Amino acid sequence: MNTIEIRPLEPQEYSAWDSFVGANPQGTIFHSSRWVNAIAKVTNKKSTIYGCFNHAQLIGGYVTYQKRFDLIYKSAISTAPMSSFGGLVVDDEPNRDQYRRYKRLDSIVHAVTLDLRSRGLNYLLFELSPPLLDIRPFLWRGWKQIPRYLYVISPETEDPTKEARRYIRKAEKAGISIEQSKDFQAYSNLFCDTYTRQGLEPPLKKEQMMHLLQMVDESGLGQMWVARTPEGEFAAAEVHLHDEMRTYAWSAASDSELRKNGSNYLLHHTILHQEALDGIKETYLFCANVPQLMNFQREFRPELVLYFQVKFIHRPWNTYTVSVVCQK
Repeated sequence: MNTIEIRPLEPQEYSAWDSFVGANPQGTIFHSSRWVNAIAKVTNKKSTIYGCFNHAQLIGGYVTYQKRFDLIYKSAISTAPMSSFGGLVVDDEPNRDQYRRYKRLDSIVHAVTLDLRSRGLNYLLFELSPPLLDIRPFLWRGWKQIPRYLYVISPETEDPTKEARRYIRKAEKAGISIEQSKDFQAYSNLFCDTYTRQGLEPPLKKEQMMHLLQMVDESGLGQMWVARTPEGEFAAAEVHLHDEMRTYAWSAASDSELRKNGSNYLLHHTILHQEALDGIKETYLFCANVPQLMNFQREFRPELVLYFQVKFIHRPWNTYTVSVVCQK
């Protein structure tokens, strides 16, 4: 392959980038320029979208987030609070034979690794989306792997367990209603309370979550669904994002007392049913790596899917890379 150029994209190139990741199974909503700009603004991080070019053709790219004043130890990651993946996406044409597909990936990873060294970056972590499972080019160049998991479900074939169906019927008998809502302040309060109840630190503060939800709504990136009691109280809520490929069960929260009537089960079931009617083929569920939160999602019989984080550590005084396994 000819020499591959790696460079930051200019704002006027974002539409081409969005079209590239929107048509690529490896692309996700978290790669899109609208999402990257929104999450960077809320978390006060410096975001950059890098493109990989063969002459003028865009053949790959990735997203990075950095602290704004990272002067000594330069590090970047493709994720941010409440933002997954963002790692390398490669032009992987299905009609290309396996050898040529590998050579394309290998050439891009080689170019990316050389570029990172030339920029003096000490640490980079890519979270790769599930379709990109061949990480050999990374490993053979000194990158380290961290296996991760998520649940994937087809809304059309949703099959709740017997226990989940019991809770769904219980919520229906209790008069729980499901609707879309824009009460982002109420959700933000419920969101932080849910994490605290599980003994976890909320990834965003209430004010940050509220602002992000407003941007998601204004940008048309997703919707918030809520389960209300007959008295109008929030019993549970979920936010689902969407792009051209799939939907993402991005965030969920529930009231510790009011959810006992099964409202969170009815809510999740209703959203998946609506997505099936809308022709959605797959939904990503993000709690498979969190023991305190994964049990609920398992009640809907999703498929457990493997994906990888890969990380690059560059020590200028050492030609070898070393790594300590860490979680994002």
